[in-house]
Amino acid sequence: MGLSKCAWPGARKPDLVVQVAVTTQQDTSAIQVGAALRTFRRVQYAEYQAGGRWWLGRRVGTATTYEQLTGPLLAPGAGGLTFAYYDTL
Repeated sequence: MGLSKCAWPGARKPDLVVQVAVTTQQDTSAIQVGAALRTFRRVQYAEYQAGGRWWLGRRVGTATTYEQLTGPLLAPGAGGLTFAYYDTL
């Protein structure tokens, strides 16, 4: 999908173009050109064991294996990595 110019008069060509498939016009009727776009992806973080050591890893989306982020860490039973969650609600 290539764009040679922006829909706004006098604006430069956009760096990124996002195409959205909709089923009805009401899905996007309130969205204006230049509106902010928020996206997300599912990520799971965990302490996992590999090669006899513990590591912090993450799985993105439907991945079946963890990507190593840092480590080695202390084993969970030895007071290894802990997280504290705070909720303002």
